[in-house]
Amino acid sequence: MKLLLTSAGFSNELISNAFLKLTGKHFPDLRVAFIANAADNYADKWFIGKDRNSLLELGMNVSDVDLRGKTPNELLVEFENVDVIFVAGGNTFYLLQKMIESGADKIISNLIEKGVVYVGSSAGSVLVGPSIEPVAAFDDPKEAPMLTSFEGLKLVDFVTLPHFNKNSPEDNYTEVMKKYSKKYKLVTISDKQSIVVNDDTFEIVG
Repeated sequence: MKLLLTSAGFSNELISNAFLKLTGKHFPDLRVAFIANAADNYADKWFIGKDRNSLLELGMNVSDVDLRGKTPNELLVEFENVDVIFVAGGNTFYLLQKMIESGADKIISNLIEKGVVYVGSSAGSVLVGPSIEPVAAFDDPKEAPMLTSFEGLKLVDFVTLPHFNKNSPEDNYTEVMKKYSKKYKLVTISDKQSIVVNDDTFEIVG
């Protein structure tokens, strides 16, 4: 199982180099399925364009996968032969709802077990933990009215808290840490850091 969990995608060379080590391939040889649904309800999707363009600039082959209205069989076709699944940022609760509705949650978990590398940016990084409950301080759960559980994909045993600035942490980070640190293992990363997961181990890069 290989995952790269980031706050802001490939924001620096350290992160992109760590990603290459995970894949064992060169950038032009990588086929990436790019999922931007977490930002469906955002008027300004600048961060989606930034993440997607960074993949193209590095020379990767990118195809967009929209989860809305898709069946599991349709998604299996779209994910066929991909090396990487990149899940971009936005509202984590809405993203989880769309994952469950389409069956992408189970498909992606199975593909990761088979060797596909997973890259998360912000909400995409939170998604793979045991629960997305702690990020209710940042994302509005009301954006996902059909969501009945905050249980994540459970690919890792910690909850990623992205966009953390240790030099000037916002009050809501402090409150989240106080409220959830005994319930979950919380790992904070800045926009210049990533969590590299390689099977049962992980390290923070950056």
